[in-house]
Amino acid sequence: ATTVTRIEGEDATAKIGGAYGRTINEGQKALTYASVKKEDGQEYYAKYVVDVELAGNYSVTAIATKIKNAFTSNWIIYANEESNSETGNNASDVTTNKHSHLVAEHNCGTIYLKEGLNTIYWKVKAGDAAEGKLQAALDYMEFSPVVISVPKTGTTKIEGEAYTAATVTPN
Repeated sequence: ATTVTRIEGEDATAKIGGAYGRTINEGQKALTYASVKKEDGQEYYAKYVVDVELAGNYSVTAIATKIKNAFTSNWIIYANEESNSETGNNASDVTTNKHSHLVAEHNCGTIYLKEGLNTIYWKVKAGDAAEGKLQAALDYMEFSPVVISVPKTGTTKIEGEAYTAATVTPN
């Protein structure tokens, strides 16, 4: 339940929209949509299947192209359905990469994974294609279980979903 799961970009179980694997950093492969011409109505995503032992929120980190750049395409990560996407995205530079001007380490917030098989999607936003061409790369994603520490003494307040108590009438 505390194991970090790494998914390599090039290990997709399916690639939609012309993605391919190529070397982007000192022999490391990545999944790329480099200079892929955008087509109307076409989606661009790679999917991965992971088996999760424990349902819950997982923090997501990705080494991928920078988002909100004029010359790179924005992307999202989601599990099972697009509404279950990462909760945020804070990027920091990757200085060891020969493409450091394009690639960043993204702390993507959290995502909910159910127990058992989950399909993870890395989707390039087709509407964000500079000069009509997609420019995006995914080196890898990592999923880490979110651990909440509760002290043994004192009062602990845990914010979460609203809880409604059920009334049970004895026989």
